Amino acid sequence: MGILKYIHIIILTAIMLSSCQKTYTGKQLHKWVSDETNGLIQRVENERFIWEVHYQPLEYMIAKEAKGKELTKNEYDKIKERKKGLQYFKIKVQSKQTGNILTNSPTMQEENEARLQYFLNEFDKDILLIDNNDTLVSSLYHFERNYGALNHNNVLIAFKNYSSKTDKKIVFLDRILGLGLQELTFRKEDIEKTPILKTITL
Repeated sequence: MGILKYIHIIILTAIMLSSCQKTYTGKQLHKWVSDETNGLIQRVENERFIWEVHYQPLEYMIAKEAKGKELTKNEYDKIKERKKGLQYFKIKVQSKQTGNILTNSPTMQEENEARLQYFLNEFDKDILLIDNNDTLVSSLYHFERNYGALNHNNVLIAFKNYSSKTDKKIVFLDRILGLGLQELTFRKEDIEKTPILKTITL
């Protein structure tokens, strides 16, 4: 009887916690994830460059794919099924002098080309995710070439979705912009606070 009562308490607690989780529209969810006080953005910098690593929760990735469209529960479930096998990060890299790290003065063209080749072909080997004491290499990697349209550069990267109940540690070695070895931690408590994407009933 004691064990059954204990199980009953656990179930009731889980129900209460799930019912307290907020539901947000896609726009609200984007704003919440982008708010640094919620713990899903970590920053490191030196005298020349700023790196921001954004943890992108599954709910946010579903909203991003929806592109502002309100989803039915069925549409939501289909997107979630496709994306739930990976966990996603965006790395924003910015020059303090020029913004975009590949659009410095013409006299630095050779250096700019070296940066481009590094981020296109090498950086994916220099970044790892430590999840539940396992070290994961990237499953997806993309460096966005924006051709000067933005004042920063983005790297999109995804890892196997190993565990949702632990802190996430991104470890990367910057071999071209001078930051060297860095380790950034995203706490599971912050990740678990992510609101649920609101769906509609037709």
